[in-house]
Amino acid sequence: MRIQAKPEDLRTFESSLNGQASTSIHQIRRRAIEQFEANGFPTSKDEAWKSINLSPLTGSFKPAEAPTAPLSPEVLNGLKFGIDGWELVFVDGFFDETNSSVSNPPEGLTISSIAKEIDVENSVLAEHVSKVTNLEEHPFAALNTAFLKDGAFVHVARGTVIEKPVHVIYLSTSAGELTVSYPRSLFVA
Repeated sequence: MRIQAKPEDLRTFESSLNGQASTSIHQIRRRAIEQFEANGFPTSKDEAWKSINLSPLTGSFKPAEAPTAPLSPEVLNGLKFGIDGWELVFVDGFFDETNSSVSNPPEGLTISSIAKEIDVENSVLAEHVSKVTNLEEHPFAALNTAFLKDGAFVHVARGTVIEKPVHVIYLSTSAGELTVSYPRSLFVA
């Protein structure tokens, strides 16, 4: 499968979701691809994009595949800061549980991956995933939402005080092949 950000790509993507096509998140994905189809990529006629050549992004890309094994800690050494907190690591758009540190959050703090929250149909995720930006005005947000599979999900319940940081690392390992992933970071407080 190759992705060119067209409706048929979403249908192919839908077939890979193992039953998720009926979830509220997927209904948001459908609206996003419809919006992207209506507006397309920005062009030089759009004021905010007039001096940016987007043609390299409009080609055909292979969806990034989940790594078959966790990255070695040596690969991540330069990206981890040794913080006293929580770390979420994503490789090629997929949560790397082995290299993440999300255990023992205080009550009122959820640190997770969007994929896990989609699986449990988290209502906070569904409520906020498309609230952050107007998909009609921001085509890349629409594209990201249409193909959303994973990313960082952090929810701080009302009245909860968090004393440690949450560090999120996104790493792409493509070796010259044109691949694409659509991770999202969603922080709700």
